[in-house]
Amino acid sequence: MYEKKQGKKSFWYPYIRELDRQRGRGQLAVESPLLWSEAELAYLTGSPTKVLYMLCDHLNSGTLFY
Repeated sequence: MYEKKQGKKSFWYPYIRELDRQRGRGQLAVESPLLWSEAELAYLTGSPTKVLYMLCDHLNSGTLFY
């Protein structure tokens, strides 16, 4: 809150401004990999993020994988 109150004087101003902009877009701003298509998920191949996605997806679906 302090940094936001500092406005443009704050080192964090660009980051805080972007957070406010994203919050203003609501759910349209959500770009979670859980909502990506299979083609978009292919970009994560070899990434630890892909493993985390797969784990979350399986946990949410109620299935386990080995």
